[in-house]
Amino acid sequence: MKFDSFAFISFCALAVASLRLVKPGMLRLLLVVMLNFVFVASFFDSLRQALPLAGFVMAGYAAVVLSSRIGASLPLIGVVILIFAWLKRYDFLAFLPPLHFLYVVVGLSYILFRVLHLVIDVGQKAIPRPGFISYLAYVLFFPTFVSGPIQRYEDFDGQVSSPVAPGTTHELYMACQRIIRGMALIGFVTVLTHFLFERIQLRFYGALAASTFSFSTFALLCAAASLFAVHLYLNFGGYMDIVIGVGRLAGLALPENFNRPYLSRNFLEFWSRWHITLSEWFKFYLFNPLLRLMAQKWRAPSQMPYLAVLGFFVTFTVMGIWHGSTRIFLAYGLILGSGISLNKLYQVQMTAWLGKKGYKVLAGRSWYGHLCRGLTLAYFALSIVCLWIDASHAQVLSRFRGMALVFIAFAALSALTAVLSFAIERLTARLSNVPPWMPSLSDRVLPAWTAIQIFLVAVAIFSVDSNSPEFVYKVF
Repeated sequence: MKFDSFAFISFCALAVASLRLVKPGMLRLLLVVMLNFVFVASFFDSLRQALPLAGFVMAGYAAVVLSSRIGASLPLIGVVILIFAWLKRYDFLAFLPPLHFLYVVVGLSYILFRVLHLVIDVGQKAIPRPGFISYLAYVLFFPTFVSGPIQRYEDFDGQVSSPVAPGTTHELYMACQRIIRGMALIGFVTVLTHFLFERIQLRFYGALAASTFSFSTFALLCAAASLFAVHLYLNFGGYMDIVIGVGRLAGLALPENFNRPYLSRNFLEFWSRWHITLSEWFKFYLFNPLLRLMAQKWRAPSQMPYLAVLGFFVTFTVMGIWHGSTRIFLAYGLILGSGISLNKLYQVQMTAWLGKKGYKVLAGRSWYGHLCRGLTLAYFALSIVCLWIDASHAQVLSRFRGMALVFIAFAALSALTAVLSFAIERLTARLSNVPPWMPSLSDRVLPAWTAIQIFLVAVAIFSVDSNSPEFVYKVF
């Protein structure tokens, strides 16, 4: 079920209406489960294709029940992760016999996060063990099934079990606005960004195949990396706008997943703004336990910042590997881990050299902020090349000339992004003085702008539906 399709809009309208009408209790839980099954079934052509995912969901509940009795042991968590990696066909498990039929694993990665959250927290008695119906309602919840946001069970259960607030007219209007914006981004804007990216990508592949490491190859790499970063944000952000808007119309508050990440001034800040629920999940369930474990072994307070550097490296390496089953995602994880751990190490060293006050003064300078933003966004754009480049061309880039090309592209993109950041700041400052007649004008323009948005969404759905790109994070 595509997110910019008439079928999806109809399904969401039915889901919102039914969830608002049904009172809290078992009947609403059963309704959520039914809606989940209808939505999930739209991704499968046959029952057989759904069997592995259904088996993983059942094995997950067995693990939750077992953890409530014996605790959240590492072997139990390891078995859940092993089954997940086997179904996703990770390279390092190639020795295990695969399933000899085609099956679909859409949503499996985010089911894993929810299952592990329940196994760990139920095992530690932090939350009560959910019943089977509540479990199915949570792990397959249709707005968050494909790619999050990753909501905690206690938040989900509290909202489903409570009466739905009617909501003010303004709240309902803003929820509709988010859905319209998301539909417009996915069904209209990202059609253009995907079209441009594919053309540049093909030209870049041609230049790599010809081994012409010229200025044009460098320019194509910069253009493809930048355009994909823009496309990924618009595509993912549009999806989040839709599901959060649908959730709010249904009276359910889903957590935000983005907070203007491209305004970040360093890599650590970036990952507190980008895919927020994923970062928080890894922080809570991997980084913090790992840091506590290392702190027990190395107790000197002076070592804690450096232990955090190591903890960040391990956490983000694992996060990168989670994105895919091939070796290129190991490289992606190492790139992410290196970037964020070097960022943390830099902060530690600068604080040691300049002192907290001196480093704060430096970080507050405008030129320094633009420079750091340029380095951050260039590093991210080039790191996610791993998400779109194929294995043969990645091998070319991994050679000496290819690495030199990437380094030059990083320097150039950093400089260009820093200059663009400075220019946008100056332009924003000039436009900040709003004339007194502007508010009254905006009140008149708003209804017209809403009508234009609805028109664009209608055009996107009924005219370019078949050509709209797939949701990028659906494959992870």
